Amino acid sequence: MAIIKLENISKSVLSAGKNIVIMNHLSLQVTKNEYVAITGPSGSGKTTLVNLVSGIDKPSTGKIIIGDYELSSMGEEQRVLFRKENISMIFQDFALFPGLTVSENIQMGTPDQVPSESDVAEMVSHVGLEHRKDTIVHYLSGGEKQRVAIARAMIKKPKILLADEPTAQLDRTTSKSIIDLLFSWRQERPFTMLLITHDLKIAEQCDRVVDMESFS
Repeated sequence: MAIIKLENISKSVLSAGKNIVIMNHLSLQVTKNEYVAITGPSGSGKTTLVNLVSGIDKPSTGKIIIGDYELSSMGEEQRVLFRKENISMIFQDFALFPGLTVSENIQMGTPDQVPSESDVAEMVSHVGLEHRKDTIVHYLSGGEKQRVAIARAMIKKPKILLADEPTAQLDRTTSKSIIDLLFSWRQERPFTMLLITHDLKIAEQCDRVVDMESFS
C-alpha cells in the first residue's frame, strides 16, 4: 500500500527573469513503512523533493498524495497542520534551539502539546544521552546534536520521517552510529522514511535507492 504518491511532479522557479527547472515529470510511490534512500548530485532536486513531500513547498504541476490526502491541493495553513500531525524532519544542520537543554529541545518535537516527562526520558535514553539531558545543546558534539534532533523528530511518533543528509556534517564512525539509531526504531515504532544521502553505503541499507538523476 502506497503512503506517498508523486504523480508527474514538476517544479520550476523564476530567477533573474529566467525559468529554472528543478524537477521535471517525476513520479514516485513509497509504500507504508518502507525506507527509501534518495541519492543524486547537488542540484538534482533532493531537498526540493523533501520540501514537496513535507508540504513546505508546492509543485508547479502534478499531484502529491500522502495517505488519503492530496497535499498539493491544500492551502498553506492546511499543509502546516498536516505536517504537524503526520511528518517529522531531520536536517543536516540539526536545527536545534542552541540555548535550550537536550530535554527542552526534545519537548519541542510536539509543538501543540507538552510531552510527559516519562516520554522525554524514554527518548533521551533511547538516543543514549541520559548524562546530557540537562546540558545546553550549544555545548554538545555534532553527533550528540544529531541524536537530539532524532529524538525530537521521533517523540511525536510520525507516520513519515524525512531525513535530509542527517550525516553530512559527521565523521564516518559517528555517521554509522546515527544511521544505526534511525534503523533501531523500525520494529518497535514503524514509520516510512525518505533518507536523502550522498553516501551510497548508507543508501544501500534502505529497502530501495532512488537516484534523482534518473528523472532528469
